[in-house]
Amino acid sequence: MTGATADTTPLSPAEIRHWTRIGTLCALSLLLGYLETFLPIPIPGVKLGLANVAVLVALAQGDVGGACWVALVKVTATCLLFGNPVTLAYSLVGTLLSLACMAPLSQLPTMRLEMASVAGALAHEAGQLLVAQALLGTPLVWYGAPALAVAGCVTGAISGIVARRAAELLAEVEQGTADDTGSSPDAAQALPERPGVLPPNLLAWALAGYAVLVIVCMHARAAIPLAVCGSLALAGCRAGRVRPRQLGRALAPTLPLAVMTLVAQVASNQHGSVLAHVGPLALTDAAVTSSATMLVRLATITMASVAVTALVGSDGLARCARAALVPLHATGVATDGPELALSTTMRLLPLLVSQAGRPDAGTVWSRAFWTDELPRLVQHLYRQALRSAS
Repeated sequence: MTGATADTTPLSPAEIRHWTRIGTLCALSLLLGYLETFLPIPIPGVKLGLANVAVLVALAQGDVGGACWVALVKVTATCLLFGNPVTLAYSLVGTLLSLACMAPLSQLPTMRLEMASVAGALAHEAGQLLVAQALLGTPLVWYGAPALAVAGCVTGAISGIVARRAAELLAEVEQGTADDTGSSPDAAQALPERPGVLPPNLLAWALAGYAVLVIVCMHARAAIPLAVCGSLALAGCRAGRVRPRQLGRALAPTLPLAVMTLVAQVASNQHGSVLAHVGPLALTDAAVTSSATMLVRLATITMASVAVTALVGSDGLARCARAALVPLHATGVATDGPELALSTTMRLLPLLVSQAGRPDAGTVWSRAFWTDELPRLVQHLYRQALRSAS
């Protein structure tokens, strides 16, 4: 792999190594996010955010620019692999705010990585609430901010602890002093593949139609346009052969925030005719209508996201992403490095999945798991990835 296109200057060996390492960290980030799905979290809608460990490691190494690329390539690759544009919106906005917060803090001599991680987790939660406000069309989502802030402090601290120890172990790999004594567990179950349904000449039309549907749905208030958008989204899911279980998994992360928003909506909207009394509160027709509108909007956008993912597939999304880079090449913007990082990420993921194994849910909450076992797994995978990418 040369890491260059025919119309641009080839990357130097140092640049190839730099972007390969970024791609390796991205692959680790995606893998940690995947392994996180096996860890039991008692609070619905709350994630540990282990995918952020790779970004924190880059910051710990003093490579702020590399950390930014790790985060952005991670978000892009997540869309290509798991393909939910709604999740992409949440992740992208949250990641940008988190980076803007963590990058300067991590460079302070007196700042511990755990504290920078907590600050980044809080900023990420704020970004998700901003996206939720845009999707649901109401600022009432901020009623859930206190609970999310507490969860962000806990998960941010855990990610920071893992990242600090992992950064120390990866420094040993860089210096060539680490012994490869770690055992490779049995293969984990494979990452899901996303084959597309549409032919290549219809991919752009599908993405454009999805964008139009989302815009119309976000601005619609009447029942008829919302019903039309919902019907189109359902038709897309049917055409993409989406199973109910897949749709349920896509809706699950949005349910806790939707429930909190609906409760706040009923509690704050006391206008209109009273339908029933819930303690001191009155359930009005205006509250029911606005709540139903928000639910339909959120469900429709999620269904449309799942549908376009099934129709286009990861290969189609990757093809569109490469096509989007063509104008940048024409203007002289150097994209060879990011392309190499993304290519390295996608190439290494199957290897890392086979090396990682499935976390033991029985011992996952022991201190040794977070301070030793998981960081050493990251070290082992990082070493294997560098060997395979070199």
